Amino acid sequence: MDKRVRHLKGGHLGDIDLTSQDKVNWKQSVCPWNEDEGVDTHKCAVKYTSICDYFCGIKYLDTILCSYPHANIDVLTGDEIDRPMKKCLSCGRHIDAEAIICGHCNMRT
Repeated sequence: MDKRVRHLKGGHLGDIDLTSQDKVNWKQSVCPWNEDEGVDTHKCAVKYTSICDYFCGIKYLDTILCSYPHANIDVLTGDEIDRPMKKCLSCGRHIDAEAIICGHCNMRT
């Protein structure tokens, strides 16, 4: 795996995040994006809603793989991604390779 991918411990795996610091009884790493911005709002993956551009997956048992500040699509290799992806030419976010409209900015790809 690319050396830019961090291994962050103690992920909350309902909605995948590192924002439960004082609400759980296990040690939890701090999200580097939240730490950089001084917020506690960024989540790795929210069911049926979104996946963070830096989220690279889960390593057994509850370690979150995070590439912040490098976009996951720039860090992961083909065998680490389970579907063909491309970058939206308008907003630069990653989308399914077969998408015609970007789900982030609603522009044609």
